[in-house]
Amino acid sequence: MNAIEKTQPRTLTNPDGREIPVGSIRPEIVLQHELAVEIAADFQALAAHNLAQKAAIFEKLRAYQDLVFQEYGVRVGGKFNGLSIHDFADLIEIKADMRRYQQLTPSIVAAQALINEILDDLTDGASDDLRALVMQAFEKDEKTGKPNVQRILGLRRLNLNHPAWSDAVRALNDSVAPAGSKMAVVCRIRPEAGRAHEQVVVDFSRV
Repeated sequence: MNAIEKTQPRTLTNPDGREIPVGSIRPEIVLQHELAVEIAADFQALAAHNLAQKAAIFEKLRAYQDLVFQEYGVRVGGKFNGLSIHDFADLIEIKADMRRYQQLTPSIVAAQALINEILDDLTDGASDDLRALVMQAFEKDEKTGKPNVQRILGLRRLNLNHPAWSDAVRALNDSVAPAGSKMAVVCRIRPEAGRAHEQVVVDFSRV
């Protein structure tokens, strides 16, 4: 006679790593868990699909570039630096290019401190509006949680009459460093000639 097999109760793992029986968890919490797992799987599938599609698009662009190179006797298989192509009616624009990224270095702290000191020294001649405008460049971006690199570099256009300003500009220059680069491709379409091309959005956050 076969032994009766006992089925183990279904459990969910809590943040502490403990296995909690589903029967002791409120149904709406279990439903929330299952929905989160399902939607996360949807996002992962979309991300994998987009990654594969991006690779396929770049492969088509490289193949087109090689054909153009062959036409003019240029060596095929060189580095792909990007290009822009259009349909015959100029309703579609595909543009691939290299995008370079920058990151902030610890020198940003010195730059901010120096500029604060300069503004303190110029209190009599510098309005509160100028201080607010300058220091706004160091505020963190709501999306990234980091100061905006372009706003900080834009401070170099100022010409404050202070002996330490050249040191502040040097600190600003040293506060930004390259953070790598990657190829990007966008598709812009317009319904008819004379209208502006609009980008085809593939990012959920921008839909």
